[in-house]
Amino acid sequence: MKLVSSRYPAVMGLALLVALLLYCPASSMTVVNLLLINVFVESPHTHAPVQGLIYSDFQVFDNGTLLEPIVFVSAATDTSRSVEIWFLARCPQQERSRNGSVFTNEDGRAFKQALAYLGSDSSVGVAHWCANGDFGADLLPTQDRDAPFVALEAISHKDPVELSGTSGKRALQNALDLVIEKSEGENHPLPVIVLLTDGSLDISKDDAELMAKRLLYRGVILYDVENRHEVLKGGHRKEESASLHSMSRQTGGRAYLIGDEDYLHVVNDIIDGLRFRYTLGLEPSNPDGQWHTLRVILTRAALAKHKTVRVNYPAGYLASWSFGTTPPYSKENHRRATDSNLDNVLAQVLDSPTVIHDILFDVKSHGFVGSERLVEFSLRLRSDQLTWANLANGGRQSGITTVVASYSEEGRRLGHTVIQFDVMRDEAHLPITGDGPFSTSETVELSEHTSRVRVAVRDDATGKIGCQDFSLKEILSAPRSPMVLK
Repeated sequence: MKLVSSRYPAVMGLALLVALLLYCPASSMTVVNLLLINVFVESPHTHAPVQGLIYSDFQVFDNGTLLEPIVFVSAATDTSRSVEIWFLARCPQQERSRNGSVFTNEDGRAFKQALAYLGSDSSVGVAHWCANGDFGADLLPTQDRDAPFVALEAISHKDPVELSGTSGKRALQNALDLVIEKSEGENHPLPVIVLLTDGSLDISKDDAELMAKRLLYRGVILYDVENRHEVLKGGHRKEESASLHSMSRQTGGRAYLIGDEDYLHVVNDIIDGLRFRYTLGLEPSNPDGQWHTLRVILTRAALAKHKTVRVNYPAGYLASWSFGTTPPYSKENHRRATDSNLDNVLAQVLDSPTVIHDILFDVKSHGFVGSERLVEFSLRLRSDQLTWANLANGGRQSGITTVVASYSEEGRRLGHTVIQFDVMRDEAHLPITGDGPFSTSETVELSEHTSRVRVAVRDDATGKIGCQDFSLKEILSAPRSPMVLK
């Protein structure tokens, strides 16, 4: 049996689109990495979403290799299409501010009216960035539909700052990273950023390409909304606007010009597209550690029915990690050991009443619906807690041993599971992934009559060990994941 997991956040979109846990004993679990991509099909003339498509209407190519969807979700099969929309606005600039306001009164009324059409489970946040390098989150995601407009108005009334291409570009990237950080977490809705600009950002094609890949890696969809009043007034260069347009297209979004259409139509278009999106789950063709290009088209039969359509989709993903890890890391030579393979040092650590903290790490645990013994442990530790060896390809490697041990109420060790693996750190793609902590997840079947659990982590190069203890009651009190018997 296969454990299907959405471990490709670059274009995942829905963090909990499918929690298909196909139960079987932990020792016989195998894993399929599930690549989830959100696809938007619309009329190129009216931007109205094309509805009623089925999985066989789509063809997805991964580096030119045709992949068959193994998961398909549309508005027809899932009506709870919640999203988290962030409006990311640029601060007023000297010689470009329009009476200190991004919106006219008509714009503001239209904007609030459009937000009223969002589903009740969706939330809206507001952030800003400025040409002088300033950036920040002004409103954390909320279901209050009036608060976003108030926050945007406050940004538009900031004191104008001087134009600066370098600091402005850096502030935009920092603001994007901040929004992504605020959007990350378990079971989060689809993260969407609506970039409100005047089209004057001086950004090169290469910089825009890197920004787009960082957004794709995090599963973010970007929409670029430019104010045509400011575009005409500022006379920005076409290539600058084209860079932002390219960023939005590569993430599966698109660009709008205010002036041709007002805020009501633009935000309504975005919300409609998000509501009627299609989500495809695919098994990646080759996790070779490289950036893969995606291409999504409709079949000839589907095109014969719908004539002219435009398909917006994520342009690619980084295929450089294995199940249960977060880039820039991957796991190799993963293996479980039996009781006889437990060395004396680890045995002493497990049986000692003292908890060792030579290695610091975070670990979360939860059970599964219908089981009192199956538990998933999610481990996170910083790279400076491990010892790294340099590899010929420019990457780095570290060896880790993790032990999950079960104890009775009296403190007697009932059993344990040893997981050993090598961690590979991808240095080449750090500009895309960033340097976050290493994380991994393991599902373990605990022994009968377990009352307490100890998780131990060892750096194999130095022998340093860290431990944490949990009560089974504490573990099972956390929200459980769904489990489906097949």
